[in-house]
Amino acid sequence: MRTSNKETLYYTCLDSTPQRLLVCWSDKGLCALYPIMASVEESLAELKKQFRSSDLLQAQAQTEAMPTWMTDVEASLKDPANEFNGPFDLQGTEFQKQVWQALLTIPLGQTRSYRQIAEQVGRPNAVRAVGTACGSNPISILIPCHRVIRSDGSYQGYHWGIEMKTRLLAAEAGFK
Repeated sequence: MRTSNKETLYYTCLDSTPQRLLVCWSDKGLCALYPIMASVEESLAELKKQFRSSDLLQAQAQTEAMPTWMTDVEASLKDPANEFNGPFDLQGTEFQKQVWQALLTIPLGQTRSYRQIAEQVGRPNAVRAVGTACGSNPISILIPCHRVIRSDGSYQGYHWGIEMKTRLLAAEAGFK
């Protein structure tokens, strides 16, 4: 649906483990999935900033605006073994999209280094750029940037905090 010349995106909040989430989608697929850190308002402000060229409408549960695949999103959040493979409506550079696609190949309960992802996308010297692409991943958790770690095995900055990264990896270890 379009109002004026802007694309209409829908959003809602989902109760999930380990955290409540803000979910955003278009008619094409899932656009964003944000853990609600401080407040819904703060997370919504970040969403509006990222999608400033779109109209954002709040969707109420059980409305025609809720896509049928939303049950697959919820199933994946409850049990990471139920991988959600789309549809996605990702907005980013070609390099970011290549990195995000590479993240989808990391098996549940495993990790890869930023260097390994850089090599996988054919840009072995772009280790820092991979980190930046991971940090701008709009669908964290389902596009598992939390599975990317430093070459020495330590955790580096995670957009939602190291504590969240640690909780996500620990939760996935129980689903292997």
